[in-house]
Amino acid sequence: MSADQIIGRVKFGFKAEDFIASELGRYLEARAQLEVEQSHLDLETVDPDDAKQVRAIQQKIAVAKQWRQWIEEAVADGVQAQQEAAAEDGS
Repeated sequence: MSADQIIGRVKFGFKAEDFIASELGRYLEARAQLEVEQSHLDLETVDPDDAKQVRAIQQKIAVAKQWRQWIEEAVADGVQAQQEAAAEDGS
């Protein structure tokens, strides 16, 4: 991987960190958490024999959690790129 690609990954990781710390990032995090909490409450009251409804609620939970995972993966990739850059500088 070229030095420019590594630097790009590092920058993207920083952008992901900045986003999650931003007002919009905090808002989306709070909305996703509320969605998960509400969906868990919905699971408590849904007819357990209604597989279609149970799956729909489970899907809402998965979607609400997925976006955060993507951000965390971008941050982790940025950290890994920083380590790769440091290792190359030390070579």
